[in-house]
Amino acid sequence: MRQMFFAILDNVWVASIMILVVVLIRIFMKKIPKFIYPLLWGLVGLKLLSPFDIRSSLGLLPSSKIVEYGSQEQAPVIIRTGLNIVDDGIDSYISNNAQASAPIDKGIGFLDVCIFLWLAGIFVLVLYMLVSYIVIRKKVSQSINIEERVSICDEINSPFLLGVIKPQIFIPSGIKKDKYDYILTHEKMHIKRGDHLWKPLGFLLLSIYWFNPFCWIAYYLFCKDVELACDEKVISKRDSLWKANYCQTLLECSTDTGKMIFAPLGFGEIGVKERIKKIMVYKKTKLSVVILAIVICGIIVICFGTRKKVSDASKNSAGQEKTVAKEKDSTKQDEIIGQKPVVDVNTSPGADGTQLYYGDENKIIFGGYYGLFVYDTENQKYIQSVDLKPIGCNMTQGDGAVEIMVKKGGEVVYLHKMSDKENMYEYSVENNTFVKKKYNLDKKALYHGATTDNGYVEARFKTKKGKVNSYIFVNDYLNLSELAYRRIGQDIEEKDDLVFPLFIEEHLRSASYFTSSDVYNIVRAEIEYDGKHYVCKNKKVLADIEKGYANAQKGKGLSACPFTYVMYLTRKDGVIGMVIPAMDSCKACVMGDGWYEQDNSLSMSIYDMIEKGWFKAE
Repeated sequence: MRQMFFAILDNVWVASIMILVVVLIRIFMKKIPKFIYPLLWGLVGLKLLSPFDIRSSLGLLPSSKIVEYGSQEQAPVIIRTGLNIVDDGIDSYISNNAQASAPIDKGIGFLDVCIFLWLAGIFVLVLYMLVSYIVIRKKVSQSINIEERVSICDEINSPFLLGVIKPQIFIPSGIKKDKYDYILTHEKMHIKRGDHLWKPLGFLLLSIYWFNPFCWIAYYLFCKDVELACDEKVISKRDSLWKANYCQTLLECSTDTGKMIFAPLGFGEIGVKERIKKIMVYKKTKLSVVILAIVICGIIVICFGTRKKVSDASKNSAGQEKTVAKEKDSTKQDEIIGQKPVVDVNTSPGADGTQLYYGDENKIIFGGYYGLFVYDTENQKYIQSVDLKPIGCNMTQGDGAVEIMVKKGGEVVYLHKMSDKENMYEYSVENNTFVKKKYNLDKKALYHGATTDNGYVEARFKTKKGKVNSYIFVNDYLNLSELAYRRIGQDIEEKDDLVFPLFIEEHLRSASYFTSSDVYNIVRAEIEYDGKHYVCKNKKVLADIEKGYANAQKGKGLSACPFTYVMYLTRKDGVIGMVIPAMDSCKACVMGDGWYEQDNSLSMSIYDMIEKGWFKAE
């Protein structure tokens, strides 16, 4: 549901621009044939229906997504979480020297409230649609059929068309028979044009996008334009007398109640005064003018309703987020500014997994097909990150496979496509820029601590005290959302042997490790495990979890239990902390000051908690 909600949010702003464009076309191109207007609204509806971006070389919209958290200029990475939200690359870790505080989560967050209100709005409008249909059907239930799909009824004031599969025309019994020809011609034209299908579809789209005022405007104008287009088609081959009688009938049948009818197409339903004016001044438009109008409107809608192609953005938008080649001056080499990667954390790290290219006391450099990342392990924040696809260095296998090496000190990264024997890219961490150079490396100047000799990805380094430490990755199996690292070494104290996730949801980014004394008034628990996001909100279960951690006793010696997956606990005061349950059925856990033995009556291992159904996947 969250994924759908944020897809709607990202989609709606583009549709809003298209709506504004169509409104402006209606204002400044009043003389074009009226049948073009519903076609333009159809393009808006197509965009509202489509979860995909439409790209073209004429597109004027930004090539990147718009719905984001934080500032794109400050954050070096865009993360797309399971909510399908475009997060700003661990945005809360990116602030200059401190972590941003996470929103207070007391079980139901702001996002959940927004989704609830959105669904409630949909429910209300759909309910209105159903009730309206039932009321109308009840009114016409006693109507008398006078010909195929045409009935007269005592309970209605104006003619209308009702039904989707087999539309039926209803005429008030008080209407004189000499008016039937005008009414039936109009309503049958609606059927021929398929308007009885498009109007309910438009109302359903309005129900989904009810929170956007532009969509209400669009629906109102769409209903009006459908009638104008129908009138235009009906009178296009009629003489002036027939038109005058048609207008008189329209006036007699007008019933502007101000209510929004979801589906019926009424003969005198909306904008009667404007429709009569249009009919009286109608002149048939030349075919050449029609074609020109369609072309102009099409170009305008394409320009303002599609995103710029990535290739065009790379060439033409030096100030945008896409990677651009930029000439500093004639004496300098071309530099390519790094683009922030879009990371879908619900995808696999790939066949080759995530690679550790560099490690020292303060940072690690890692990556995969999804990008290159420089991470500050001391302050738990991203220093830099970059998308490798624009420079063609995102492949890990095959002819396009790339070897990535780091210079000692971790300030320069070299990217060499194995199939290219002559060239490579040099990436500056400080400047976030690539420079293409001849492939010529001083092997002695490179970092050689990255290894998989022990069966896992490892980056070794010497501390200032001369001790050998390593960073290792854990949980690099299913999803990037589970990816985390540990720092190990002979001089690493037990309390510092902790797991730190690298890609986490926004509301968890300020979490730090709890000790047993920090565990109280727990209102929510959550875990990224086995490719899913598990959440517990059950008060009784949370009380048991709270008891298990608050009463745990400090362990002695070393624990043989595996500890790799972090559980996040949210207190009533909004503070979020981390603990590490055992993976198997051990009654043990890790907190911020070491490992603990838990109450023997409780099993707090991840496996047991999920097997018992304490946690539900979201």
